[in-house]
Amino acid sequence: MKTLLCFIAVLSITGTQGQDDNPTSALNGFLVNDERCGTQPAIQPDPTYTPYPDKLQLVEKGEFPWLVWVSIQDPEPKTFDPLNGEDFTRCMGSIIAKRYVLTASSCLANYAALGKNPEELSGAVVGAGFLDPTAPWSCKNGECPENIYLARSALTMDDFGAADKANNIALIVTAKDIVFNDYVLPICMLHDELLYSQKFWGERGVRVTGWGHKNEESRRHNRLIQAPAEIFTEEENKIFHRNHLPDSMRSKEVYYSFFGVGGEEDEVYTDEDIGGPFMIKKLIEYSDSPRYYLLGIRSFKAEESLPPHHSTFVYTRVGYHQKWILDHLSPVHQ
Repeated sequence: MKTLLCFIAVLSITGTQGQDDNPTSALNGFLVNDERCGTQPAIQPDPTYTPYPDKLQLVEKGEFPWLVWVSIQDPEPKTFDPLNGEDFTRCMGSIIAKRYVLTASSCLANYAALGKNPEELSGAVVGAGFLDPTAPWSCKNGECPENIYLARSALTMDDFGAADKANNIALIVTAKDIVFNDYVLPICMLHDELLYSQKFWGERGVRVTGWGHKNEESRRHNRLIQAPAEIFTEEENKIFHRNHLPDSMRSKEVYYSFFGVGGEEDEVYTDEDIGGPFMIKKLIEYSDSPRYYLLGIRSFKAEESLPPHHSTFVYTRVGYHQKWILDHLSPVHQ
């Protein structure tokens, strides 16, 4: 196992009452933040270590047990191969509850283009606990092998959650409960002080890449890699928002809904990184070990980067949309 010793600040969490964007107090808050959320029992029994990489590093099985691949069939398909068919959109996502995966709504762009309702999603599949999504499998009569789940619907914000309007977020609802084990677990949602008092400007985190076509290459890659990543400082984010984003994202409201992450000259990314998580690890006061929290969802690579960064990736800030997320969870699906 590859690990990097790291000091993790202990955060004192103050309880809050009544906020409907806070899992601690929201009506549907009990559906997220499972008791094992954000942990890595398959690889990491010792909580004093963290797998934040200092360079590109292969992902071990069970290292990020909430990470899933999502394959969404186009509304008017010509092929029926969810891994190689051209009529499928493939993205990443994160498990947040037994029936819910959080991803980017741009994964449903073909539904938006045809004016189709993603609540009537068909031909969509979620794969959990996989390092290589091209491993052979098949579903018959609605029954799938272990860790493969058919999706029953998708929920997006207004205008299908358009990326250029900073609403690039979607919930995928699976037809059956996702079975949790050491290799398949949800990631934690921000709560209490983490949600209200922390903006994480300039903070280090980790992202995952490796499924799909790398950069501009035509060859498909199937091996997950974790990459070090650093959120823009607040001043960098202001400059980036003011000078480097599309005009449709220049409003004050949009500023609080995203953050930028700088990339290096040799940055690795693939076309299926969309919807993937930006993760941070925190040790809170009443927890016995550090846990990973979902801070952002990969939205798009900016056409114009902020110097001195060679590239910039825009992430939808999950905490900003957390009320919408919690409002659209249902115990009926649990």
